[in-house]
Amino acid sequence: AEPPAAAAGLRQQDQSGRVPVVFAEVPVPGRGTAVVGEFDLDHLRTLLDHVPGHARVVDRGFRTVNATDGFVAFEEVTDTGLRDSAALAQRGDVVGEIRPGSDGPSIVASAALRGGDVEALGWTVVTELPGVELALPVNEARRHVQLVALITALIALFGYGWLLFTVLGPLRRVARAADRMVAGDLQAVIYPQRHDEIGTIASCLEICRQAVVQGPDRLGEVRRPRGAATDPTMLMKPVEPHAKRAPERAPDRSGRHVERHAERPAESPAERHAERPAERHAERPAERSARTRHAAPRRPAPEPPRPKVGRGSA
Repeated sequence: AEPPAAAAGLRQQDQSGRVPVVFAEVPVPGRGTAVVGEFDLDHLRTLLDHVPGHARVVDRGFRTVNATDGFVAFEEVTDTGLRDSAALAQRGDVVGEIRPGSDGPSIVASAALRGGDVEALGWTVVTELPGVELALPVNEARRHVQLVALITALIALFGYGWLLFTVLGPLRRVARAADRMVAGDLQAVIYPQRHDEIGTIASCLEICRQAVVQGPDRLGEVRRPRGAATDPTMLMKPVEPHAKRAPERAPDRSGRHVERHAERPAESPAERHAERPAERHAERPAERSARTRHAAPRRPAPEPPRPKVGRGSA
């Protein structure tokens, strides 16, 4: 342990390490002890935040004690412009100048802490403000251009992703299927997974594969497959035209079985005129007699005589 100081003042205990230790010490007369209060570096950093630009505090050896940005304790400043500005400030001058940098010109200002007990620490405040951070019309226009460029890049990236996943990817899958078919692989079914032009191409390739496997007659009988992508492609047999069904027997209201024939397809006017006239004339007398029988009125049945009832009858 160090003995208490004979006079009050500010002290910096260490000159190396992870965190600088800065404290104020006041000796107690007649007791051989002292009252010590340590300064919070975070609170000191809030004071530096009021300075525009990037500020740091360096000691006499140009080592960093505190800074507004991230820093390493007691890291030596290597920038020539900042070292020269701090050296001029330690001589008692307030320095303000424009220094060239990698990102353009910067405004550098330095001032040593003078007066009172703080002068014994030998600290110097060095600030640097890049020219691109100034509120100038040129800088504002540059920021707007950068924002527009960023938005354009994001839109282009989104468009490329949409094109890759919705168009290029399915087309490449169809192209690989076509290459396998050309190479001789005719067993793999090509499923139309999309209902658009790409799905139409896949359906055409599947039809071509079936034509190679089953013969060229398949080309005239197939239509575009429907259903899910996992449904197998089936070859449907052609339906014979004008197929006649067997008559069905079904009971009528009286309980008798009556034959019901399948409905005939609608005839064209030419077929109706081509009906044989003999059959038409043969049906007319029967139809006329049936109409005559149904049209004849029916006579009512005679009513039975009613018995006469007199006064003397019981």
